[in-house]
Amino acid sequence: MKRLASETKRMMKRMRNYGLITMAALIYAIAISLFLDPNNIAPGGITGVAILLKRFTDISVGTWNMLINIPIVILGLWKFGYKFIISTMYALIWITVFTDMLAPFGAVTNDLLIASVIGGGLMAINTKKQKQMRYAAESFSKTKLEFKNLNPILAVADVTGEDFVVRDWFVLT
Repeated sequence: MKRLASETKRMMKRMRNYGLITMAALIYAIAISLFLDPNNIAPGGITGVAILLKRFTDISVGTWNMLINIPIVILGLWKFGYKFIISTMYALIWITVFTDMLAPFGAVTNDLLIASVIGGGLMAINTKKQKQMRYAAESFSKTKLEFKNLNPILAVADVTGEDFVVRDWFVLT
């Protein structure tokens, strides 16, 4: 009976963690697909590179983001193990799906300042979710991981692993 309660509690915690990951991926995709990308604003990191590559090819930002991050995820498998990578791949898949799903809606605003502030704000909210997930990832993996400057949800979205805040914005012309 005690074991069943423990398993149920662990399963509920895992469902909550994956719910937070899904919500963070949606917020991230809204920032990219509805504010930054349609206004030709590229943030720093992998997402910025994906937005730039989209300008030269017919491949979507979400797909580029996934393609560029696959080698990083493989390296992460070696460093952090499969339990961590499962949640990272889960986040990356949802980022790709949400980004590509929201892209046809276009820009919510055409004002570059408003798009930058709102897009950056949404990414900052996403950073809050990432920090919440640091602790979830540690408890989920049952190993003592050192995250220092690594965001376990969306580390795949920024090659340096730094938090997403309003920084390194480029306006593409």
